[in-house]
Amino acid sequence: MNLDTLPTSEDLPLIQALLKTYTHSLNTGNRQAFEAQLLDTTIPFFGLPGKLPTDFAGGLSAVQNYPAFRRAVFESDAKFSQTFSNIMIDQDGDLAQVSLNFVTRVLPDGGAGQGWKVLHLLKVRGQWKIASEFYTVY
Repeated sequence: MNLDTLPTSEDLPLIQALLKTYTHSLNTGNRQAFEAQLLDTTIPFFGLPGKLPTDFAGGLSAVQNYPAFRRAVFESDAKFSQTFSNIMIDQDGDLAQVSLNFVTRVLPDGGAGQGWKVLHLLKVRGQWKIASEFYTVY
């Protein structure tokens, strides 16, 4: 069986629009727009510095870390600019995966972080939603 996982011509622009909304909502501090893209705010959402800490306990609750991201990005006084590159999209039906590199800058002239992230997407009632996000950050 040869399974083609390229995104469909119908879904590719929808997934690209989700990614554009992702960065725009993060860059403008629009929490409501950001969270509208999530399947739920309790999805697996977890960042790590390349390797898991030796004391990582495991379990679903250990990777449901969106509240910490929300506090850092949307509930702090900090402003950010995030860009994506090396975007790769795979799709099979109503399941898609996006992997990409990112750079996040603290504005106006603060530090920057970078890493790699993988988003798993589900197409729910015609709209793509983020079902999980895992990322490295350096």
